[in-house]
Amino acid sequence: MTDSDRALIGSAFRKAARPREQEGWTRTGAGIYHHGSQGHWSRFDIRIESSDSVSPYLKTLASRMGRLEQLAAESIARAPTSVRLHAGVASPYLLRVVNRLDADRLPRSGYEHAILLNQVGLRFAQRASSRPRSLSIPEAPLSESEIVLGPMSVTDWFRDAVDLLVPRLVELESDQAVLHHLLTNAGPTDDLSLRYAALIARHLGLTNELPAILDRAAEAAGSADAGLLSVHGRQFRNDRDPNMLMWTHARFMRFLESAPA
Repeated sequence: MTDSDRALIGSAFRKAARPREQEGWTRTGAGIYHHGSQGHWSRFDIRIESSDSVSPYLKTLASRMGRLEQLAAESIARAPTSVRLHAGVASPYLLRVVNRLDADRLPRSGYEHAILLNQVGLRFAQRASSRPRSLSIPEAPLSESEIVLGPMSVTDWFRDAVDLLVPRLVELESDQAVLHHLLTNAGPTDDLSLRYAALIARHLGLTNELPAILDRAAEAAGSADAGLLSVHGRQFRNDRDPNMLMWTHARFMRFLESAPA
């Protein structure tokens, strides 16, 4: 990755996001965010990083030939650039009760509770000339997509991505919408999302729906534990950990009963 690649990607994202400022979105060094009328925080962030480096073998060979600096420069110029995308919405209620943060201040990236993009990877390459596929929702979380952007496509691609994500993020700026998203998208081992859902359902007074949500959360926790046990041979739950993800279901139930509604 070169400085010019980083600058080009950043410029393309800023151009794509600029029209949204008239709709109340604010640009940051890493992306854009919006503070909804009910106190929810939406954000769409990008992280730019080099995805390649000079191999140890080539370093040794080049050093012996006195060409290490030249090889490094050529490798950096050829290497594709990795771009990570993250987008989601934070509930002010969960920020206060679970994360113990000031819900009136923009939280750091990673405190979102309803996730649309979870660290999805794409690449930028100077030699890319074909039209990349568009971003879709959902994309596999923590994945490396086949999307490769080039100098001629990066601006239009980010504009389309912003146009896709912004309306969907705004639609999630209520606890009812966050709850629906969590219940719809939680996988069979995603006990954290279902714990968030249980807390929001209780907060909204949806007592009739709470037992079914808690049953799903308990089942997901059991499935997650079984998977970890089969791979690592031990459990990872720790009821003293401040992170709710690490708690047993029994510890979460005690927290739910004592948490302010």
